[in-house]
Amino acid sequence: MNDPEALWSAFLAYLERAPAAGIPAELFAGFRDELIREGMPADRATEAVWGIVTMAADRRDWTAPMFDRIYASPEPGFSTQPSAFLVEVIEGRIAGSALDIAMGQGRNALYLASRGWKVTGFDVSREGVTVAQREAARRDLTFEARVAAHDEFEYGAAAWDLIVMTYALVPVTDVDFAATLVNSLRPEGLIVTESFVADPTRPPRPVEIDPDRLRRAYSELRILKFEDETTTSDWTHEPSRIVRMAAIKD
Repeated sequence: MNDPEALWSAFLAYLERAPAAGIPAELFAGFRDELIREGMPADRATEAVWGIVTMAADRRDWTAPMFDRIYASPEPGFSTQPSAFLVEVIEGRIAGSALDIAMGQGRNALYLASRGWKVTGFDVSREGVTVAQREAARRDLTFEARVAAHDEFEYGAAAWDLIVMTYALVPVTDVDFAATLVNSLRPEGLIVTESFVADPTRPPRPVEIDPDRLRRAYSELRILKFEDETTTSDWTHEPSRIVRMAAIKD
């Protein structure tokens, strides 16, 4: 399978029938195993999957089927607790209207709702939204959960006191997207974001953020807290370089 587009189509077809998995790496590994079972040499299968991971950085048609498989897993490979950075940043703030972008299973949205925030969250994964709604009902919490992509959602103007993006598959540092978010913040509103930083030793992750571009994209805001460190992330078990930012609209 030398045609990249044919390989990509095969990968999408695999995601539709793949078993539930704890993290994305398990699904990429599962696709590699399938290629080998179909007769591809192991070294070529590894190379093919690296190519798929690289292609994924510029595409979005894989995100819903992949994360449907991940959020269907009874044993998540990621943290289901709220972001510690988010918890720290909002401590002591008066609860208002919050938006959780690409919320996944709603770990942050549910935490905010439990703290009295009026929360809206959205994600491309229908399975993730279903899990979030089910957990909200179990905990007797109220928040609005929608299935939507970042370019479908209506952010509004001066609508939010808090916008959260953690490991979000959205163009966080795109200047037009950032301007949309800043416009949708109320005065004294916060944007809180956390994700991976590029690692030259591995293929790019679609959720990587360049720290310098992050600062520039939200230069209209005043930075309250900025971290760039190597630590264990909420989505991996090995140390990774992580960037976190909390910025306020004065």
